[in-house]
Amino acid sequence: MNKLEESEKQKNKWKNRVSQEIKLAMNVQKRLMPKRDIENYPIFGLNIPAREISGDFYDFFRRDDGLIYFNLADVSGKGMNAAMLMAKASSLLHHLAKSISDPGELLSRVNNEICESISYGMFVTLVSGFLDEANDTISFSNAGHQPPLFCSSTGEFEQIEAGAPPIGIIPTTVFPVETVKLDGGSVYLFTDGVTESHD
Repeated sequence: MNKLEESEKQKNKWKNRVSQEIKLAMNVQKRLMPKRDIENYPIFGLNIPAREISGDFYDFFRRDDGLIYFNLADVSGKGMNAAMLMAKASSLLHHLAKSISDPGELLSRVNNEICESISYGMFVTLVSGFLDEANDTISFSNAGHQPPLFCSSTGEFEQIEAGAPPIGIIPTTVFPVETVKLDGGSVYLFTDGVTESHD
């Protein structure tokens, strides 16, 4: 086998490995997304990757006490490192949100865990909170993510700015909690996939 053939063989081997990593990351991401099989559910999420994998994830589920937990996040970086961070952050949030009702405390706990093992330069922007249908309120904390938009019942929009940095940067960060009375309005969460899109 000459050098050119050897080089091509190595190149193909590398391409196959990258392709396998991408498939694995795609499967990880798909499994993290919630399955919405209830009609007229008060929360709806959508993720359409621009390429094979997206750095974004979301989750929502109804707790035993009736509160509906939700999050929307964007992981920095790409490839397997980002996929692994996404899996860890999503799993921590999903597990801890079953027993913690304060969005600020929830993000603080997840942040401290992520800070212990995160790779340098990686972080997660995130909005995480609870919908209380009985009181018609939504309470959430924003860790460096795009400001959620509150649309009132009259159609007026209000931006709600982030109150803390992304998770994975500073241990023991305090995450302020915002509470919004819906009163017939809606809250929209989105990632930079929306704000940076060209069409």
